[in-house]
Amino acid sequence: MKKNAALTGASVIGAGLAAISVTPAQAAPVSTPACAGLSDQTVTVGNLDTEWFMDCVPQYGVGKVEFELNPAEPLPSGFLPLDDPGVTSVFSGNGPAAAAYYGVSGVPNGFRDLSEDGDELHYQGSAIVKVASVEAIDPLTLPAGCGTLSDYAHAYRVDYTPTTVTFTQQVDGKEWKTVISVTPSPVYLGYNFTPTDPQNPDPATSDGTFDVDKPQCLVIGPSISAGSDNQDPNWDRATNWALNLGSGAPSVWPYVPIDSPYFALGAFDLSGTPILAATGVDPIPFVIAGGVLVVGGGGFLIFATRKRREGKAKDRPKAAAS
Repeated sequence: MKKNAALTGASVIGAGLAAISVTPAQAAPVSTPACAGLSDQTVTVGNLDTEWFMDCVPQYGVGKVEFELNPAEPLPSGFLPLDDPGVTSVFSGNGPAAAAYYGVSGVPNGFRDLSEDGDELHYQGSAIVKVASVEAIDPLTLPAGCGTLSDYAHAYRVDYTPTTVTFTQQVDGKEWKTVISVTPSPVYLGYNFTPTDPQNPDPATSDGTFDVDKPQCLVIGPSISAGSDNQDPNWDRATNWALNLGSGAPSVWPYVPIDSPYFALGAFDLSGTPILAATGVDPIPFVIAGGVLVVGGGGFLIFATRKRREGKAKDRPKAAAS
């Protein structure tokens, strides 16, 4: 199956669900199908393609994050936490499609889970980001922290689209709004797969697993996890990440501090804008009517002017015949 670096334009998300449009990361035609969900992200069995090591292109990644809200003024008593169903959330990466991809419901758009951390202004959760593209790269271009780069038969790069989640709610005559933004760093992968026939090993083939006796490497920003074999915890970290593309630990974010499972996004402004009082009267008909009156009045003036001119023409003496 031919793989390409760009994503497909649409995919069927989940069994029995209608096809949901997915904006392609690149405009070029592609032949690799989009993964319909997280469970489809499996390593290819048989001949590995030169572009990607899965049978489909992942559409989303997840990262554990934490962030704070910075209100411009004291919050009203009726202010709802961001994970409350009464709060509207809009995800730039297509909220309904992302939720279907991970099989979640009842969660704010753009998050697989989200909750307060004992404070209405501090939150922790798993944010979803759109995969922009996947591509094969030369193993020799992997970061030096992966060890001996010639030991890797395959290397890849995953890029994500910067995303936002906009939360809004109306309380005490104001619309309260905050925009949570995320810009993940590219992720680099150095892999060795178990050949289909161990007696006649061919690195261009795979039985769907990672070679337990060879190194595997994961690079997220400045964080590098390289394990020489499956006895090294970093070996598991690198290979487990591949199948989930950040749906578990570690995350897709640039760097996760060792003393925290969450990446700190920082503080985001929260402001309240007064809502114009509703009068219950639609002004559009009056605008239209006013326009008609103006047009009608203009027509009447034109008609009256013509009548005056005609009257003056009748009263003017005729010129004598020569």
